Amino acid sequence: MRTFAAFCIVCIMVANAMAQVGLEGQPAQNAELTRALDAASAAFAAAQRDAAAGHSESFKRSLNVANVRWAECYGQYRQWPTSDTAWRPNFDSINTNLLNAVNAITPGDSLPAAKAQIDAAAATLTALKTRNGVIDIRASTTGLQTALEGLNTTITGFQGRPLTTADVEALRVSYGAARDGWVLFSQAMIDYNALGYEPGRLQRFREMIALQTIGIDSIENILNNSDTPTLLTQWQSVRAQILALLTEINGDVAASGVPAAMPTPGTPTDAAKTVPDRGGTGDGRESAERPRLLPRLRR
Repeated sequence: MRTFAAFCIVCIMVANAMAQVGLEGQPAQNAELTRALDAASAAFAAAQRDAAAGHSESFKRSLNVANVRWAECYGQYRQWPTSDTAWRPNFDSINTNLLNAVNAITPGDSLPAAKAQIDAAAATLTALKTRNGVIDIRASTTGLQTALEGLNTTITGFQGRPLTTADVEALRVSYGAARDGWVLFSQAMIDYNALGYEPGRLQRFREMIALQTIGIDSIENILNNSDTPTLLTQWQSVRAQILALLTEINGDVAASGVPAAMPTPGTPTDAAKTVPDRGGTGDGRESAERPRLLPRLRR
């Protein structure tokens, strides 16, 4: 297992040789970049969950996936032409954290030390994405759910009575937060396709989101209407459909980046069936059939 760290270093060195270069100052709002960083974030989160649960063997597998995903991201995007002076140092520090995590768990067999390293890598990546305005599908879904519940609390609190001026103002604030959350979620899902959906499924979500956008806008149209029962009925319908959509998306978010637990060879895992592999590691089944240390290099 000592070769684990060495192989990861080789993987990153080879991937780095294919690094993408261009003009300085290019923004980080790029669909492919967003998907690559999201894939790495998902893999880091899976490793964090295994470490937090104290599952050493599962953590080794998920750390394998995290290293593969990060090697792919590192090779493509460390040299991204950005004006963010911390971009490359952050990429390198994440790289170091992952290698330290590998050394801590194999041969060190210290899960707490490895957990500290993967936690640091995840925190650095989150800060990099936030600083550069890279949309985070996890943050956008969580933020939308929080905003929806806030709006739900506001609307149901009226209990069918006519709206006062203060009620309308409170409603506008809650609605504004929900509308902003919906826009961010829509961008992550459709404009950046952060979960890497294949065209057919992406089109289905595009149509669903367009339909719910009409429903959300209809709420705004009746904010000044004192007929609260109408507002409540409309809201309940919109909320139920959005929550159903979020339930489906959250299943995909939870599945992305999670290594399989050694299924029967040739049988794709639920994660593999739900979200197509975005890492270029072959035919999309390798991580499902066995833990793979290195991505297959393109010739």
